[in-house]
Amino acid sequence: MWIQVGDVEVNGLPPDLRGQTCEAFLCEQYWCDGALEAPANVSYLRFDGRWHRLYFDCGIVFWREHEGTPESWTVPNEGWDYPVVDVGVEAEVVGFHLAEYRMEPTPGGSRVVFAFENGRNVVLENDADRTGYAIT
Repeated sequence: MWIQVGDVEVNGLPPDLRGQTCEAFLCEQYWCDGALEAPANVSYLRFDGRWHRLYFDCGIVFWREHEGTPESWTVPNEGWDYPVVDVGVEAEVVGFHLAEYRMEPTPGGSRVVFAFENGRNVVLENDADRTGYAIT
């Protein structure tokens, strides 16, 4: 399903997470031959018992439901590593309600800003097909 949310193109149905409790906020990184290429290649969010997978491609925001806790994985013969990092603990948002999230276009792609009731924000930003995260 393709939809337009403001000026952002979205594939999938963005979940209604407002007011829900964050149980996990994980980012799967992408490393190639020991170099970090994408700090948040795919993000996995757990709110009120449900997992959601969020990723970007060519500035498009993709939302999917996800089954089970994501785990780190590797492709050793290619030099690819996909460790899962706990951004929720780092950002101190686990156990807090999500006040809102918004999807925004950027000059090089798009971003999703998650604002929590404790005043912390987690920003996932895709620029030139490389996704990172920031905690504010």
